[in-house]
Amino acid sequence: MGKKETTINKITPPKLPKIVLREKLFDLLDEKQHYRITWISGMAGSGKTTLAASYLKARNYPFLWYQIDEGDSDPSTFFYYLGLAAKKASPNKRKPLPLLTPEYFMGVYAFTQRYFENLCDRLTPPFFIVFDDYHTVPLAAQFHQIFLDGISNVSPDIHIIILSRANPPTVFAGMTANNQMKIIGPNNLRLNINESRKIVAIESGKSLPVETAEKIHEKAQGWAAGIILIAKSIKKNATLSGCLDKIVPSNIFDYFSGELFDKMDEATRDFLLKTAFFSKMTVSMAEKLTGRTDTHHILSSLRRNNVFTERFYTSIPTYQYHSLFRKFLTTRATDTYGRQDIIRLKQRAATLSAASDLIDDAIELFFEAGDMTSL
Repeated sequence: MGKKETTINKITPPKLPKIVLREKLFDLLDEKQHYRITWISGMAGSGKTTLAASYLKARNYPFLWYQIDEGDSDPSTFFYYLGLAAKKASPNKRKPLPLLTPEYFMGVYAFTQRYFENLCDRLTPPFFIVFDDYHTVPLAAQFHQIFLDGISNVSPDIHIIILSRANPPTVFAGMTANNQMKIIGPNNLRLNINESRKIVAIESGKSLPVETAEKIHEKAQGWAAGIILIAKSIKKNATLSGCLDKIVPSNIFDYFSGELFDKMDEATRDFLLKTAFFSKMTVSMAEKLTGRTDTHHILSSLRRNNVFTERFYTSIPTYQYHSLFRKFLTTRATDTYGRQDIIRLKQRAATLSAASDLIDDAIELFFEAGDMTSL
């Protein structure tokens, strides 16, 4: 019974609730030109899966949906479930796709190419193949090269859509350079004010003042899940709309905790909790505050994996956490560290901010630490 349920989950597209159709992004997806692959990347809850599923439904395209997970690091598992998805997409084909058995291991790349050629022969174009949650496969896995070899042999009239929180691994660099892969990134996925208003109306179940919808949009910075969660909170507690400037609904903290923070290793969590006291930071500032020599790697990884971290290309690259994520982190830090530790962290962060000419940030931190002398 458990195996059957897993199989269905991996090859079944999501059921869509009432949503806002993102026509501008649909137009962007329509522009395939010479691209064979579209990579859609963005932070958790930015609407990647909803975008792909709603696009295929609106355009009435036939498609195969495959949800990747850590188990797909084993190529045999990947080909087994992909074969089930192919059977579902083309039930009239009686002969199943081959399994990756031990005798093929030495020639796995040749097996992969033939497998995907065989897969394409079963599908009637125009056809889409969607791979969701690609980020769940570890970066070091052999899967990435095998997967790339496979999709490189897909027929030109069959289009691949890859959904991932992370940017493409380095093995895909050639496809990007050769204009075979188009990337729709976090900036594309960010909701505009009109889309946010429509979502607020759907999720709150009421007609809120325009000013309230705009305030929600601004607070979430166009992040789809944030807008939905705030609107749902207002639906339950109407008084919340009047104090959005000061209060972050608890369901957003629960989201960050369950989807991201609790799944991270302890070292990364500690780094995030300490650096969250910076409104903006350079690598040097974060290194001096945390004492870690791998700060550049951590910040680059957070940005590459779209963990609510932006990088600004100023004369010295500056990083900044999404405001809601930062609020979650500072709240969690207060619950994690002792009062004196928090004061020292704020004082140190303020001193480093002042040294980098981030005077307003330094003033705020010294004030929060109660350090009137330094202020």
